[in-house]
Amino acid sequence: MPLPALVAPVVTGLGGALIGALGQNSANKTSQSLAREQMKFQERMSSTAHQRQMSDLQAAGLNPILAARTGASTPGGAMGQTGNIGEAATKPKDYGKT
Repeated sequence: MPLPALVAPVVTGLGGALIGALGQNSANKTSQSLAREQMKFQERMSSTAHQRQMSDLQAAGLNPILAARTGASTPGGAMGQTGNIGEAATKPKDYGKT
């Protein structure tokens, strides 16, 4: 077997592994950034819950003291989804196969 025929699958495999690892790393960074953004939003909403509730009651023509009956909301936390970079690099891909 000529050398190029032996090298081509190895180079293709390494190239695919590198692309998979880089893609998963990029996805992990994006997911982490989105989770941080969501957590900031949740904190902002939680810290202004009473003010927003009082404004809503006033706008509805109700006594804003009704807002004192309930506590401030505490939204659930956000968590980014991260993938395994090593698995993305080593898992074989079946592109175009059915």
